[in-house]
Amino acid sequence: MPDETPSYFTPADIRVVFLLTFLLLAGGAVVIYQKSKAVIYPDLITKQIDPAQFRNGKAAARDHPATQVEPSQLRININTAPADSLRMLPEIGLTLAARIIQYRQKHGHFQSIDDLVNVNGIGPAKLKAIREYLIPVGNDSVN
Repeated sequence: MPDETPSYFTPADIRVVFLLTFLLLAGGAVVIYQKSKAVIYPDLITKQIDPAQFRNGKAAARDHPATQVEPSQLRININTAPADSLRMLPEIGLTLAARIIQYRQKHGHFQSIDDLVNVNGIGPAKLKAIREYLIPVGNDSVN
């Protein structure tokens, strides 16, 4: 008499269980991936700004979407903003954004918005153009 152990599942049942397990794991992986991609910019206070919506298929002047954004919609903290956010400021490109971050890393937080003139490439005219987009910092908030 052959010594057979009873089988509770048919081969088809086992395949279904494997398929359902795989789908459950894949769904969990997708959820984890989507949550890990979430980017939060605390320096954009009033609303998240999608640069593409301001270009309408055409690049804005000097490829800066902030040239068509109201200052009340875009508020940036120069002490915490990453390069992508700094580039949304009018007249600030990749090079100046990098210089602002390098200055901030070397000298610490800006004590005032006026300290931006210490960054190579930012003079009084450029500071005037971006001032209304910046959140007051340090000495600026004291009246």
